[in-house]
Amino acid sequence: MRLIPKEVETLWTLFTGPAVWALHFLVCYVAAAVYCAKASEVAFSFGMLRFTLSIVTVLALLAILGAAWLAWRQWARQRRSAP
Repeated sequence: MRLIPKEVETLWTLFTGPAVWALHFLVCYVAAAVYCAKASEVAFSFGMLRFTLSIVTVLALLAILGAAWLAWRQWARQRRSAP
């Protein structure tokens, strides 16, 4: 059994990139807002928040690249089989 099927015929690859990026911005803005509002009460520094948000950004970019790769595979397969 394959983790990623050979034939992916779905519109989810079209919406995944913008949805992941929007979720990424939501996480970043909420984390920064909570940190700024409660800076005296949190047990970590702003540098740690920046490091965590850069990890979140890298994960979001990897998810977007994965969706782009699946969309490209889907587009390439349909283009070859079209008359």
